[in-house]
Amino acid sequence: MLLSMILRIDPSHFSKEESLAMEFAERRWVEVGKRINRRRLAGLLCSVTHDCYSSVLEFPSIFLTRLRELSRG
Repeated sequence: MLLSMILRIDPSHFSKEESLAMEFAERRWVEVGKRINRRRLAGLLCSVTHDCYSSVLEFPSIFLTRLRELSRG
């Protein structure tokens, strides 16, 4: 299973840079053990968006939307 499937994200409309950010998120998710706990997914997205921002890598806005949804429950 892919992170994009769990978060209900369709990456087919992403720009090249957003696709790179999604690949980065997928790799990071695998590194942390493919956890699907809501709080851990929110932490992962928070970390990924911060790292993308620090690296000046454009991330998809859906990351922030899903982060807010996960945080609210």
